[in-house]
Amino acid sequence: MNRNTFSMFGGGLLGELDKSFIDGVSWPIDRGSLAALLDIGLNPQQIAQYFSVTPVEVRRLLESTGTAATDDGDLG
Repeated sequence: MNRNTFSMFGGGLLGELDKSFIDGVSWPIDRGSLAALLDIGLNPQQIAQYFSVTPVEVRRLLESTGTAATDDGDLG
């Protein structure tokens, strides 16, 4: 599922994210943006789906930036 498909079906918060990110923003994102996504309640699984990456990639970025997630979602 690509970012546009996920956002289209996700609506709500993820639809608002589409308005917030400049078209063409791609993974990896900067530490501040990652922290902001966690602050608004997204978990690593949701972030991974939004950016069409694996949850493992999100976890690696979280660890490398020292950013903590309280809800890992399904990191499968």
